[in-house]
Amino acid sequence: MFLSPRECRCRRLTVAALLTALAAFCCANCTLAQSTGIGPLLTSPVGLGPEEPTPPEVDPPSSDVAQQRDQLSRRLRVAMQQRDEGDGGSVADPVSDSREMELLKLVDLVLSQQETARQRKDELAKSLETAQDELESSSLTLIDDVEPVSFLTWDNLHDAIENQQQRVDAAGVARRAAEDAVARAKEAAEAKAKVLRRAKELLAANDEPAEEPALAADVAEADLENQAAAAAVELADLNLQNEQTQLQIQQLDLKRLTRQYESMRPRVRFSQRDLANRMAALGNRESDLARHIQTVELNAAVLRSQWSDALRDAGPEALRSDATKAEIAAREAALDEAIRRGELDKERMAWIAESRKAWKRRYQVASHQYEVDELDSWDKDAAALAETLSARRAVLERQIQDLRSVLAEERASPPGVDDEAENPAVERWRRDLRDSLRDQLDAISEQILQLDDTARLNGKLRDEITDRTSRFTPGEWIAEAWRRLGAVWSYELLHSDGQSIRVSTVVLGLLLLVVGYLLSKRVSRWMGRRLLPRLGVHEGGAAALESLGFYGLMLISMLTALRFVNVPLTVFTFLGGAAAIGLGFGSQNVLNNFISGLILLAERPIRVGDLVEVAGLAGLVESIGMRSTRIRTPQNLEMIVPNSAFLENNVVNWTLSDRTVRCCVEVGVAYGSPTRDVARWLKRAADEHGLVHNKPEPFVWFVGFGDNALLFELHFFATVRNVAERRRIESDLRFIIDQFFREAGLVIAFPQRDVHLTTERPLEIRWAPEEEGNAPERQFGRQTA
Repeated sequence: MFLSPRECRCRRLTVAALLTALAAFCCANCTLAQSTGIGPLLTSPVGLGPEEPTPPEVDPPSSDVAQQRDQLSRRLRVAMQQRDEGDGGSVADPVSDSREMELLKLVDLVLSQQETARQRKDELAKSLETAQDELESSSLTLIDDVEPVSFLTWDNLHDAIENQQQRVDAAGVARRAAEDAVARAKEAAEAKAKVLRRAKELLAANDEPAEEPALAADVAEADLENQAAAAAVELADLNLQNEQTQLQIQQLDLKRLTRQYESMRPRVRFSQRDLANRMAALGNRESDLARHIQTVELNAAVLRSQWSDALRDAGPEALRSDATKAEIAAREAALDEAIRRGELDKERMAWIAESRKAWKRRYQVASHQYEVDELDSWDKDAAALAETLSARRAVLERQIQDLRSVLAEERASPPGVDDEAENPAVERWRRDLRDSLRDQLDAISEQILQLDDTARLNGKLRDEITDRTSRFTPGEWIAEAWRRLGAVWSYELLHSDGQSIRVSTVVLGLLLLVVGYLLSKRVSRWMGRRLLPRLGVHEGGAAALESLGFYGLMLISMLTALRFVNVPLTVFTFLGGAAAIGLGFGSQNVLNNFISGLILLAERPIRVGDLVEVAGLAGLVESIGMRSTRIRTPQNLEMIVPNSAFLENNVVNWTLSDRTVRCCVEVGVAYGSPTRDVARWLKRAADEHGLVHNKPEPFVWFVGFGDNALLFELHFFATVRNVAERRRIESDLRFIIDQFFREAGLVIAFPQRDVHLTTERPLEIRWAPEEEGNAPERQFGRQTA
């Protein structure tokens, strides 16, 4: 039977695609069947796996597998016989015969896998029954069990639960992969069925006898491919059923272990004997490891000597043979392996020390032999150790990858030897080199296992601390709250010159500053209002000294607080310039008023108690502050004036040098009054008042002729403390003047106006033109006129 090249290529591609799909399917099933330990560890020993499996499906009806394989074997022998006859001179197509044999072998392989899967199915069914029986029997056994349980037994059961949880997770992954494999196998079988139907349609529709053999061969080949695809679907279904049963078995075992674990929990006792057993076991491991370290160090010394001798005897590098180079490389790798193993053993000694500490702390937690603050410290130590172990594990895994890369390169590199006599020697040294690399891989892998054991023990300690803290008594909660408060109180904010600045020092510094402020205020007030007046200091000077004393005491309090907080004063040498620039630009007005206040306190152009007039407003100075001055007006209003206003504007200080001021009372009398008598009575009124000074003597001025009166001014001097006192004196004088003028018959003028009418002829009255809306009023006006 002859085929065209195009048909050969098409069939070759079809067979290759089928072979690739089935090979991938078989590899996936083999890998999943051997996978273990790929799930996360249990965070709590009560989980039962990722999900509940679906019930296993019933096997579809199929022919006897053994009979099918016998038929395939006969067909395969016939095909091989035809191929042998074709080699003797037949004109049969060798490509077609080879493809037919490959398909027959493939179908036979799938049927063989089906037999294995059915055998595994029967075994898993028995294992499932055994697991169910063990679960029921364990439930009955645990009902009446009241004996105490060793903590070590309970801890080992916890590890068993974690390992079983990993198996459950792995079985779940395998089942999901089997489900995907079934879907892919069904898709491939449907595609092959379409190809078979198409080949049959082409054969049935063929009218040319010459093409009938080729089409019949296509149908036979498509039928074999369809059989292989159908067998693959059946195999995938069997594997899925097996994986579901395996998942059920693993979940039943996990449930059994979890029941045992929970039933033992109330009866667990961590005795001193258990701790002693663990310490003894760790001590034995430590002793064995110490002896092993000594052996490794001695071995490393021997290997170093051998490597040095080989390097010395090898001569110059350019003259070394391949065997010599291989020997040096192998001895160097052996030395590196010994050195690395010694380093790992010493590191393992440190992990044993950490394990010993973890077991002691677990015993203290279980037996309540701890302080509340210790639990937090232990938890922090365990968290730090977990991070260290994780980082170290990542380093070891990276080293394993590097060693695997070197080993792969060594395996792939050619011998590179021209002299065949040296081939055995080179190969032997290269084999030793590979053995050393494998030994290093084994040592690092073993180190990772030991590290994982330490990490698992450390994780148990953290879980037990967390569980214990969640079940604190009220007294322990109070102690824990006090401890947390103390931790916040002693929290380090920053450090300077080797000295810590903590929250406690900052709070105490602020408290010291507040106390210093209150004390400075009281002391300065006592000094300004009690001490200095008794020493004869003027009221304004006492107020200025009071403000300056307050500033000085506040500066001392601030420096004391900073020293208590451990803030070095040298910081201000750097911050001074920056603060000056920043304050100069951002706080010009504030600094201006502050410096103006200091100038006012130093030069004292105005003082507390002075009567001043600024911007047309007069009042009594009550206080001179850091930024502003408070003035009380005669209306009893408090006016806040910036300190800079007293230096930048014209200010009238009525009491700068003394409190004697000249006052003035204005009086107007009617025209025709005797002016000399008026002046005499005004002078007498000033003399009668007791607060008017005789020296300088009061005097009266006749200042002018007003519109309505003759104007006089009474000028006198008086000592006043405020504006109200001045106005009171002026008011008293007005009362006295009014009384004297009444007695003397003098009339105080009042506003008046004289109107003169010329009556030589009648008055002429004219009416304005009428406007709408006002006619009745005008009519009434005419009648009235």
